[in-house]
Amino acid sequence: MRTLFCTAIAFSLFLFSCKKNDQPPAPEPPTEKIPVKFTVADFNRQVTDLDARKAPGKDLNNLRDSLNPGIEYLYYNAYGSNGQRVSTKVQILQLNNVDFGTITDSLPADSYIVVLVGSSTPVYWEYPDPNSFYQSRLNFKTPGGELRTIPDLFYKRLTINVAPNSPLPDTSIILKRMVGKLEVVVTDALPNDSIDISISYESYRFNLERGVAADVYMPKHISKKDVKTFSDYVLNLEFPFTVTINALDRTTGALRTKTANMVYCYKNKKTILSGNMFTSTSGFKVSVDDAWDADAEPIHF
Repeated sequence: MRTLFCTAIAFSLFLFSCKKNDQPPAPEPPTEKIPVKFTVADFNRQVTDLDARKAPGKDLNNLRDSLNPGIEYLYYNAYGSNGQRVSTKVQILQLNNVDFGTITDSLPADSYIVVLVGSSTPVYWEYPDPNSFYQSRLNFKTPGGELRTIPDLFYKRLTINVAPNSPLPDTSIILKRMVGKLEVVVTDALPNDSIDISISYESYRFNLERGVAADVYMPKHISKKDVKTFSDYVLNLEFPFTVTINALDRTTGALRTKTANMVYCYKNKKTILSGNMFTSTSGFKVSVDDAWDADAEPIHF
C-alpha cells in the first residue's frame, strides 16, 4: 500500500511539473522604436539650365519639383551596426506624388548606415547579397547577360545614431550624381544613314559601400537620340575606353569605321565627341561640357 501511495504522489508531481513546463514563456517586452525622418532636398541646385528640372513651371522650392525629372525612383535602406539591412523603402514619383522625397521610419536604438539611391529608371539591389551592406551592389546586368540601361543615378550614404531620449534624427540630404554622360555627334549624318556607336568598357555594378562603380566591365552600344546625336549615361568613370563609330557607305554599302581612343567620362560631366563620318575629316573632336557641375574645373584631354 505504501508503495502505491508513493507512486501516486510521484505521478502527481510529474503531471504538475509537465503542466508547469507546458506553459508558454512570458513574452519579451517589445523593442522600443524611435521615429526618424529623411528629406531628400534639391540634389544639385547649382546646375545650369542644361538641367531639365529648370523648365518653365518648375518650382525648385517645392520638393517634388526639385527631384523631377532627374529622380523618378527613390530607394532607402537602413543597415544596423552588424551590417545587416533592417529597413527598406521605395518611393516612385508617379505613385508618391505628394510626399515623394520625404521618408519616415521607426528604428530600434542602434548605429545605422543609411543609403539612399535616386534614379531616373528602376535599379536592381540584388548582387550578391542585398541584405548585407558590405556585399550589396546595384546590378545593371540581366540574368541573360545583357547590359541594362544605365540611368541617371544619384547616391548618398550617411551614419546616424538612434537612441531613446535623444534628439530625433531629422536629416535633409543632398544626393550626388554618380554617372557621367557620353554624347557623340555625327555632324554629316542624314536620316537614312546606318550608324552604330559603341564603347569598349562599361561597368555594370555599383558598389554601395565605396560609392563607386565596381571593376567589372563589358561593351556597350550608345543610344541614338536624333539623326546626328547618340548619347547615354556612363557608369565607368575609372578607366578610359575606346569609342567605335561604324557606318555603311551611302554609295557602296561598305563599312566605314572611326575610333576615338582613351576617352574618359567624368562624374556629373558630359563628354562630347563630334566629327564627320561621310566627308573628309581629320577625326572626331573630343571636349568636356561641365554644365552639370558649375563648380568644377574644366578638364581637357
